[in-house]
Amino acid sequence: MKNKIWEKNNSAIDDNMISYIGFPINWPDGEVFCTICVLDNKENYHSNDFSNLLHKIKKHLETDLQLLLLNADLTDKNVQLEQLNNTKSRFLSSFFL
Repeated sequence: MKNKIWEKNNSAIDDNMISYIGFPINWPDGEVFCTICVLDNKENYHSNDFSNLLHKIKKHLETDLQLLLLNADLTDKNVQLEQLNNTKSRFLSSFFL
């Protein structure tokens, strides 16, 4: 399907890219991280199967972003826990010396 707004406002046209299908990849908070897309230099009709496949890839990438954030948060919490345990050990050892 032709989109005159996309054609008018897209620098990819300068590279002879006239066909586009894509989805935004969002952080878990909804902020856009990037876009997964397919550009082509000829007009295309992208089937529902192709669109669904690209959408599934988007969902997998968003899940990976969520896992990366959760892993970073867990790493931070483990560092804090280790520091608290070290403080507790030093505190308790001062009573038993």
